[in-house]
Amino acid sequence: MRIAYDATTLVPPYSGVQVAVEGAARALARELGEDLTVVVPRSYRLPCGEATVLHAPISGRSRVARIAWEQLQLPRAARAQHADLLHAPAYVMPL
Repeated sequence: MRIAYDATTLVPPYSGVQVAVEGAARALARELGEDLTVVVPRSYRLPCGEATVLHAPISGRSRVARIAWEQLQLPRAARAQHADLLHAPAYVMPL
């Protein structure tokens, strides 16, 4: 099973949510390897081993822009990565 994981909330300053999102991304990468795609803001660098890191064309600093991209483009990006499951752990629905 291929999983896409939305980590576009990884923008400083970090709160507990960002710490949890990053920790989960790293743990999933260790377990799933190449069966995981982690989606991060364009300037974010997250070493994830064998997992694919997909840089979203957003900075993540604008909450409105991030949510709009998340709702309109993230599902399409997940399909393009052949993801069977999209996990978006922070803040918004419905995708």
